[in-house]
Amino acid sequence: MQNNENSYKLLIDKINSTRRKENSLILGTGLFKVFAITLLTVILAGFIEMAAHGDTLLRTILAGSVFISFIVSFGLFAMPGILRFAGVRNHYDDNGMALRIGDHFTDIKDNLGNALQMIPISKNPGGVSSSLALAAFEEISRKISGRNFDEIIKYDEIKKSVIYFAIALFTFGISNIAFPDAFGSALGRVADFRTSYLPAVPFSLTIEPLEESVLRGDKVKITVKAEGIAPDEITLHIKEDKQEAFDEISLKLNDDNEYIYEVNSLKNTIFFYGRSEWYREPVITNRGVIYVIDKPIIKSISGKLNYPSYTSQPASFFTEQNADFTALVGSKAEFEILSNKELQKAEIKFIKKDMTAANDSSAVTNDTIIYSLKVNGKRASGDLRINNSGNYFIELTDFDIEKSENPIVYSVIAIQDAFPSIKLIEPLSDTEVNTNALLPIRVRISDDYGLSKLTLNYRLSKSPYALPDENFTTYEIKFIKGESEIEVPYVWDLNKLGIMPEDVFEFYLEVADNDIVNGPKKARTQTLSVRLPSLEEVQKESELVQAKIEKDLDKIMKEALEIKKDLDELNRDLMKEKNKMKEPDWKQKKKAEDIAKKQQELKEKMSEMSKSLEDATEKLQENQMISPETLEKYKELQNLMKQVDSPELRRMQEKMQEAMKNMNQDQLQKAMEQFKFDDEQFRKNIERSMKILKRLQAEQKTDALRKRAEELAKQQDELAEETAKSNPDDKSKQNELAKRQEKIQKELNNIEKELKNLEDLMKEIGEQEMPMDDLQKAMDDLKPEETNQEMSDSKENMKSGDMHKSKKNQQNASKNLKDFAKQMQKMKEGMQQQNAQEAIDKMEKYVSDMLELSKKQENVKNNTASSDYNSTRLPQHAQTQAELFESLMSVAQSMAALSEKSFAVTSEMANEVSNALNEMRQSVEMMADRNTQKAAASQSAAMGAMNRAASQMQDMVGAMKAQQNGSCDNPGGQGEGGGGGSGMTPGMSMSQKMQEIAAQQQAINQAMQQMMQGGQGGGGQSSMERQAEMSRLADKQGGARKSLEELAKEQKEISGGDKEKLAELDKIAKEMQEILQDMKVNGVTPETMRKQEKILSRLLDATRSVHDRDYEKEREGKSADNIFRKSPGAIDFNTQEGREKALRDMMKANQRGYTKDYENLIRAYFESLKKATEK
Repeated sequence: MQNNENSYKLLIDKINSTRRKENSLILGTGLFKVFAITLLTVILAGFIEMAAHGDTLLRTILAGSVFISFIVSFGLFAMPGILRFAGVRNHYDDNGMALRIGDHFTDIKDNLGNALQMIPISKNPGGVSSSLALAAFEEISRKISGRNFDEIIKYDEIKKSVIYFAIALFTFGISNIAFPDAFGSALGRVADFRTSYLPAVPFSLTIEPLEESVLRGDKVKITVKAEGIAPDEITLHIKEDKQEAFDEISLKLNDDNEYIYEVNSLKNTIFFYGRSEWYREPVITNRGVIYVIDKPIIKSISGKLNYPSYTSQPASFFTEQNADFTALVGSKAEFEILSNKELQKAEIKFIKKDMTAANDSSAVTNDTIIYSLKVNGKRASGDLRINNSGNYFIELTDFDIEKSENPIVYSVIAIQDAFPSIKLIEPLSDTEVNTNALLPIRVRISDDYGLSKLTLNYRLSKSPYALPDENFTTYEIKFIKGESEIEVPYVWDLNKLGIMPEDVFEFYLEVADNDIVNGPKKARTQTLSVRLPSLEEVQKESELVQAKIEKDLDKIMKEALEIKKDLDELNRDLMKEKNKMKEPDWKQKKKAEDIAKKQQELKEKMSEMSKSLEDATEKLQENQMISPETLEKYKELQNLMKQVDSPELRRMQEKMQEAMKNMNQDQLQKAMEQFKFDDEQFRKNIERSMKILKRLQAEQKTDALRKRAEELAKQQDELAEETAKSNPDDKSKQNELAKRQEKIQKELNNIEKELKNLEDLMKEIGEQEMPMDDLQKAMDDLKPEETNQEMSDSKENMKSGDMHKSKKNQQNASKNLKDFAKQMQKMKEGMQQQNAQEAIDKMEKYVSDMLELSKKQENVKNNTASSDYNSTRLPQHAQTQAELFESLMSVAQSMAALSEKSFAVTSEMANEVSNALNEMRQSVEMMADRNTQKAAASQSAAMGAMNRAASQMQDMVGAMKAQQNGSCDNPGGQGEGGGGGSGMTPGMSMSQKMQEIAAQQQAINQAMQQMMQGGQGGGGQSSMERQAEMSRLADKQGGARKSLEELAKEQKEISGGDKEKLAELDKIAKEMQEILQDMKVNGVTPETMRKQEKILSRLLDATRSVHDRDYEKEREGKSADNIFRKSPGAIDFNTQEGREKALRDMMKANQRGYTKDYENLIRAYFESLKKATEK
């Protein structure tokens, strides 16, 4: 056992010896390579330096190359050997070496590695036989005894490395022998790379003058003198004062060994030096300077131009290089002047522009304004007030009484503060307001330096109740100050002025700029008028329109009958020509064209009438003289009137025109027959429109009379309140109140007349179909004679000064009017209930009849399908089918009668019933031809059409019942007056509701402005009061946001609403929410006010957009035309007149109401023109 352990140690020592030898050999190989590479680099650097004799830069590069080659080669070749020798990298352990040795000796292989592992195993057997392990080790020991492990070491690489090093060493030696001095010197210079070894410069340069002062404009000479072997050419580096880079000028050597440069007229101080090259090393003279001085001269001018404080423009700074001024009158230039010598006196001499010698600095007359400056040594300071255009120069006087000569003359252009500009964007002409008496106003105001005040000036110019005002009343409109141009939205609440029906107010807007130098200048808009029409006027205007429409419909009906006669006559002529086997001639073609043209003219008239009805309906809705339900019926009527221009009729006209073009007898005959059918439908639509219009007139007149009675009762109550508060001794006030009472009494008489007209209209429609009893009850509640007498007594009591009795008379009259209005509302509801119930009852019967006919049709279809073509029962089936046709025709006729009273019968229902009748007719014809298959198919189609018609009718019945029970989400259909937001009057249109919200927003904005101004000026408000006010404003803003959200929700529920309109409302509501967050965090800031004004402006935009979309007209196409205009003249930015004209043009462009994008584009255009001219 002991012998085995000794053998094991000897084996390990032998392996370690081999490993050390191999590692040493690898390290030696790497070092020889490093020495060889480094030596070759040294040789190469020596030869380069020997050939180039370089400067310090080149020698630094060569020395660096040697060092880098050593470091790189050492890292590549020597470092791996060192790391291996240290056992850090590529190190073989005992087992690894054993395996390499075993691979070298083929009879051993991996047995040596196994043997190394036997001794540790024998000590800790772990289930392995210790004796077997020792026996295995002994066997391997015998095999490897006497073997030389060093045989695995390879000596080829070290041999090569030694050869490389020897070659490098030999080359180094040969180089020293071949170039004993030059090569060694070159290596020495590379080693001492910081030292310059260039030959001494064989010349020297001096420059004259080194420092000199000359007068401006003098001729100067710069001389560079050379000593020694002078170069043929040198470079003179020269620059003016304040010039960043030197200019380079080549100078030639003259016969006097000098280089000369002359400046004929020196204007500014110059700096200069001479330079030459000697083996890439510069030879530089001292730096010289020639100062340019005046007698005395201004070395520098600096200062700042202060604009009037109201312009809010920052001061601009100037120097002697830019001391020409273009500034507003009232500006002040502050000067700081530095001279080249001590000054006794300094003055600014300003010459007005109209002087003949304005550009002659020596022409100082009595018209010249002299500004004395404060002198301190070489410095002078003072102010120049800009009140006129002209020129100025600065004159300096030194202590030798020498004055500055040829001063620079600077220009001054004094710009007058232009008048402000104001443009009314909305409204653009005289206008009217509806019953909410809110007038949206938008005005664009601008000024070159800011605005101070915007006022609304108004007066009562016409009124049936009071004397017109002689003078205008002024109301200041708040807006965000500090902007030179702004669009101001404002909602004028005429209710605050107590506007009455038929009152006319004249108004204009006036803006003032912020000129505190010459006083604010003003500009105003044109004077417009706003009028509140009476409900009677609105009603009469609507009735006139409807009467005209009724008259025109009757006329169109007669013209349609004429067209029918012409069609019949043309058909007869075509039949005659067909029997004669002739094609239609040009006369028949011309007649067909005339018929089509007349038909087209009738369609256009119907379209115009629909638009007229649309406009009248809009005005009624704005004045709340029509209920949502009636409004929806009017819209249905408009759609009905538009249906005369159906796609089918257009197609028939096209077919007829095509047949006329081809002169085809059969095509023209067929087209005329179809056209005749569509013409019949055209007349039916007109008849239906006329009859429905009568019923709608009755409903609308009922709404209008109710509204007028309510308004009259309101006026009577207000008059009673004023009567009670008035002074009995004030005769003027009594006369005014009596006049108003007389006006109310006159309106009562008009209502009584209109009530009789309504009675006549209801009788014309049919007493059985109209609630005549409710109408009589309304007349009884109105008590015309009694109410009239009460008003007369009230007027007399006013004149006599008995205000108490007068008030009592007025209250009695008001009560009768309110009772009448309630009864009219009840009658309207009864009228609608009666019409709706009649429609429901009939529609339910139609559904029942239709389903019964469908069942019978199914039986007939089954019988027909199961019958043979020669069946004897086929005539019986045909007879049954004919009876079903007659039954369905009876239902269709009843539906047609109902369609003249109600919109419950839709065109879709009529089409399905018409299709069913056509299919039944075809099935009878097919059975007559004994074609049972096609007959059954037609019967199946008829059954399907009846089922669809019944389903549509059932849906309509359900909707009508839901609306009757008040469960419909929108009882008025798609109209927008079916409900109100928070605090809004029911029946208002969406545009009116938007106006109300805009008015709320404006009130919030004004309160915020007052609060912010109060906070800036102290205001006297305590912190608690401001917090309370802030809380109230936040509540109001939240209320406005809630109203807007409710309005958006309401519109969304109406058939989905207009997506673009809803998106805009949602966006405004979000902005309101952001304002609430800002108020909570930061309070009221100028940025908050800007956001508020933006919200108000967007609300007014949305109001106008909604108004346009509520009654959107079809666009008319217009072909493009070539427009030729003379181009304007070029813009001249070189003259003051040209610059001012460009500025005015830009301001005018901004005042034309362009969008912000276009305004920015216009501004950028003018600025780019100006810059291009300046270049």
